[in-house]
Amino acid sequence: MSQEKLLETYMDIEGIAPSDLQVAAYIERLSNSSLLDNVALVESKEHKIEDTTFRRFKLTAMLRKNVHLGNEDIEGIRAGGKTAAWSF
Repeated sequence: MSQEKLLETYMDIEGIAPSDLQVAAYIERLSNSSLLDNVALVESKEHKIEDTTFRRFKLTAMLRKNVHLGNEDIEGIRAGGKTAAWSF
């Protein structure tokens, strides 16, 4: 029986959103994901460009220990990520 080395994969996530409500909704969606654990807000700051106000945020998360992703899984996640930000 082969022995797998257990690794912990942490990630930093940065993004922008119209308001704190959208940031909170995004955190909730990530927290309910079957892929991630320990999703946490690190920073959320208000920015303004001309007449548009938005939030720039930073999160941390950890890949669940029992998750094993192949290339097909990763491509599916990437494809879904292109629309996820606009879904909430």
